[in-house]
Amino acid sequence: DSQIAINLHLDSLRDRYYRDSIRVWDYEEFTLFIRQFGLPDLVLFEYDVDEEQESYECAKFLIIDCLEKGVQLPSYRVNGISHNKQKDVKSLLTAFQTRSLPK
Repeated sequence: DSQIAINLHLDSLRDRYYRDSIRVWDYEEFTLFIRQFGLPDLVLFEYDVDEEQESYECAKFLIIDCLEKGVQLPSYRVNGISHNKQKDVKSLLTAFQTRSLPK
């Protein structure tokens, strides 16, 4: 049974096609996708608007969903957002990823 990898790409600015990813525009679409289809294999955070907290809120949702399901965080990449926001999102995800889940 071969399974197709699902990549979820959060990108609010670029109107382009992502060949191997399912693109979502915002928190609402991000959470809706995960609630309907489950966790993707890879999450790509790409958000450039400094005053928005979209990627950070999506990262928090992803962590809560993993905790509720008792699973590890899927692979992720954080690109293109401002340095401070990128650091915040990476720090949040790394802190969760490096802790051990309750058995």
